[in-house]
Order: sequence, then structure tokens, then C-alpha cells
Amino acid sequence: MESISTYLHFVLLIQPILFAIQLFTYNAVFSKPHRILGIYMVLIGVYFFANASFITVPAGIDHEANIFVVPLFLALNPFYYLYVKALTSPKFRISRRVYLHFIPAVTFLIASVISYFGNYEITIPPDAPADTVMYNDFLQILTGLPALIYAVAIYYIQFLVYLAMMILSLIQHKSRLGHYFSYKENISLNWLWIFLFIYVIFSMFDAIVYFTGVFEGAKGYYFLIMILFVNFLGFFGIKQSDIYLHKLTAGELSARAQKAEKPEEVIKAIEEKSQSDNKYSGSSLSDQNKADLLMQIKEIMEAEHIFRDSNLSINDIAVRLNTNYKYISQVINEIEGVNFYNFVNQYRVDDAKRLLKDPESKKLSFEGIANLVGFHSRSAFNNSFKKFTGLTPSEFLKSDVN
Repeated sequence: MESISTYLHFVLLIQPILFAIQLFTYNAVFSKPHRILGIYMVLIGVYFFANASFITVPAGIDHEANIFVVPLFLALNPFYYLYVKALTSPKFRISRRVYLHFIPAVTFLIASVISYFGNYEITIPPDAPADTVMYNDFLQILTGLPALIYAVAIYYIQFLVYLAMMILSLIQHKSRLGHYFSYKENISLNWLWIFLFIYVIFSMFDAIVYFTGVFEGAKGYYFLIMILFVNFLGFFGIKQSDIYLHKLTAGELSARAQKAEKPEEVIKAIEEKSQSDNKYSGSSLSDQNKADLLMQIKEIMEAEHIFRDSNLSINDIAVRLNTNYKYISQVINEIEGVNFYNFVNQYRVDDAKRLLKDPESKKLSFEGIANLVGFHSRSAFNNSFKKFTGLTPSEFLKSDVN
């Protein structure tokens, strides 16, 4: 069993680094979520290296490696939250405030360094095994309690706080999608709910193993669960694009970054501009401006059938009309009384109704019509059609309704 545990532990040294390389070399090199997840993968690999006594002890660096164990342990939860936040918030920025999340980790790093260089007398309990190794512990000498006790308490406080914050971020993301996109496939981030479930289960298992003192007997299972956890996060993390970077700034990037010598500066400018564009605050649109803008929106919908683009985002229209996507959202919300998602899908359903009643379209299947008018899937088509007409496409086809 020990050899299996060692093998699984070794996998946890290599696997995260391989994921990190993929994330850092991903074609979307300016994606904040990819960068955050890549750094996390590096740290988790280093964390398990620092805990790999089968490497550090023979190499004579176990004392040095011990310095980083607790600080890295306390840096993990913040990275989970920052990754979720980067994926779910269009205004997320890696600012100075982000570094506040790592105060506990930095504090314990300082304490670990003091402990390493301090010349303290270590008393090994008389009933401890003969091969027991103990390291200087500045906090224990200072307060009477080992640093690990403080670290575990802080870790599980972090777990509860960040779990609540991640759930809130996902709920807000779901409600925000309708204002920005005409579809929800591949951007709803449902896989992150599964990630949170696994995160909770793993943290509970981790707590049970630690507090019951059965780690030595259960570490093989612990490493196996961690491998599955890292695999899940790495696999979906690599596949998941930066939704708001690629969708809300796509038009602006394609127009400006292609000519820029430093595209990252363009992205930074766009992000700063987005930060200043709070929802409708200080909007300079007069009633006449709003009416004119809505007329332009409807014109490209009806004349150009832009709604047939299955990946249509609100920024695509803003770029087409040379305006701010916040204004597009404001006009649709305030005058039409719906969000962007429902506004566009109403056009798609109306177009589908016309095609269903058109004799020349009889050869088209329901799925073919759904794809033609801009829906990603048959299910999305059916749901929207039912919502706006009260009938399924097949029921509508058999009815006398036009």
C-alpha cells in the first residue's frame, strides 16, 4: 500500500505542472482565468513536492521544504475563489485588492522563515516514534499552540467563506448572462457547480482524515481523490474560455489588437473602460437617443437578420453600431422591457414561425430550422418557442396560428 501511495503522490507532483504548461501556453494567453488556474496548478505541485518526504528527506532538504507547506496550504482556497470570480465577472481585475486574500499565507510564510532561522530547542514527546522529526515552530513557542492548529482553523474558515462567495458569484453569473448573450450553451458554467460539489466532498474528507488521525492509513485514498480533483479542474479549466474577454470584447479586440504591437495594452484599456461603465450610471442617452438607438438595433435585426448568428453577443451589435454595449442593454431593458437574450430570441422564434408555415421550408427538420434562425440546439429552440408562443413547434405546425 505504501508503494501505491508513493506512486500516487508522485503523480500529484507531475500532473499539475503539465496542466500549468498547457494553461500558460493556451492560445488565449491574456485570459485571466487561465493564468490564475495555471498559477494554482504550479502551487499545488509545489505543495505536494514540499510534502514528499520520499524525495525531500533523501535529498536533505526536508527542513527547507517544510517552510512552504503551511503557506501553500493557506493559498489554495483563495485561488479557487479567484478562478471562479475571474470566470463569472466581466469586471474582474487582478488588482492590489486581490493580494489581500493571501495575507494568511504570507503571514505564515514569515512565521515559517523565522522558525527556520530561529535557534529554538525542540522537545520531542517521550512517547513519539523513534524516527519522529520535528521542526522549529515560532508560533508554538510564542503562543503555546502549534502553527498547524492555527493553519487548519484558518483553512476551514476560508473554506466556508469562499464557498459562499463562489456560490454567490455563480448565481450572479447566471442572472447576468441574459443581459449580454443571446445563448447560454457553453457559457452557463454548470460544470463549476459540479466542481463546488467535489470541493465540498474533498474538504469534508480532508477534515475527517486530519481530525481522526487516520491519514497514514487513508493517504492512498486521499491522493487518489486529489488526482481526480486536479484532473477535473484542469480538464474543464483548459476547455473553458474566458467568457467575458472573448465574447464582450471580441469585436473591439479584432478591430484594435490586430494592429497593436502590444495587444495586452489594448485588453487593459478595454478592461479599464469596462470598469468605469457601471450599469447605466451617468448614462448620457436622452429619450430621443434611446429611441434612435432602438430603431437602429431593430433595423439590423430585421434587415440583416443578425439574430441568425448563433453566437451573437450584445457587443457584436454595439461594435456594428459603434456604441457602448451598456447603452444597447439599457435601451432594450428600459423600452422593450426584456433582456438581450429574450429580445434576440423573440426575433428567432418569429423567423422560425414564418419558416414553419412556408411551404418551401417543408423539407427542413425542426433542428434544421432551429439552426437556421440562430439557436444552438433543438432544446433551446423548443424552450424559447414554447415560451413565446405557448405551443411547441410541432403543435404550432398543426395549428391555424400564424
